[in-house]
Amino acid sequence: MKTLIVYSTLGGASKKSAEILAENIKDSSIADIKKEVPDLNGIDAIIIGGGVYAAHIGRKLKKFVKKNLNKLVTIPHALFVCCADPDFMKFIKSNFPRRLVETAISAEGFGFEFVPERAGKFNFIFGSMLKTYQKNNMDKPSLTEERIKAVAEKFNRD
Repeated sequence: MKTLIVYSTLGGASKKSAEILAENIKDSSIADIKKEVPDLNGIDAIIIGGGVYAAHIGRKLKKFVKKNLNKLVTIPHALFVCCADPDFMKFIKSNFPRRLVETAISAEGFGFEFVPERAGKFNFIFGSMLKTYQKNNMDKPSLTEERIKAVAEKFNRD
């Protein structure tokens, strides 16, 4: 089964999540929606996700989903968000069409991780967040690899 992983990222967590998914899914490929609009021909399954910023995922990812919704709901698919909020489902439900959410084999939150070298112009936001975590003696946010690998496993079943 050929699986495409489409993501949008600002701080790097979604890219890292997509890379972990690809490492754990046989016959998979990755597409950064900001760099390329992937062709869905020949794709048997898809995983779509992105980082949540101000309660929203990237516009290009939303546009891609809207344009391809009728195809997406007919193939096995999963959705993910990367965010610090443990109530990730509210972001999945508010950012993806209901039909896509209801037909997904998985909808998951992978957590959040700050990757300074990938943050670019948003480095100041993440830096401020990290200072808050440190000031309040909170654990540094991180991705939950177990959740990522659990989603990958669902796509390795034939």
